[in-house]
Amino acid sequence: KRLKSELRYRLIESLHREGVAKALPGAPGAGHGQDSIPQKPKAWKDRALFSMVLEFLRARGKHYSLSVLLPECGMAAGDVLCREEVGQALSLQRVPIFIACLVGDEGPPLLERLLEGLAAL
Repeated sequence: KRLKSELRYRLIESLHREGVAKALPGAPGAGHGQDSIPQKPKAWKDRALFSMVLEFLRARGKHYSLSVLLPECGMAAGDVLCREEVGQALSLQRVPIFIACLVGDEGPPLLERLLEGLAAL
């Protein structure tokens, strides 16, 4: 089941990157009605927030959830912001909890680190 979810995630990611997903009938983003999904998040802030959630899902191995959320939020895997970019987008560069989250690339995802830091206050 995990392999199936991961393959679906990779397929949707590949289709989204190539722009083919919009051309397929019934695919997210196909058509022009209310159900169509926006191409890109409207704001840099939205992209940063989605990036934290996507990083969390990837770290937990939730490939099916990633395959649904990526196209729904109008992003491809390459659009996910790094931790420093998230900090810039959300104006967190001078926030001590955020600065502490940047230490070491290994470990929990940024969202989890931020929440742990807030809980420790």
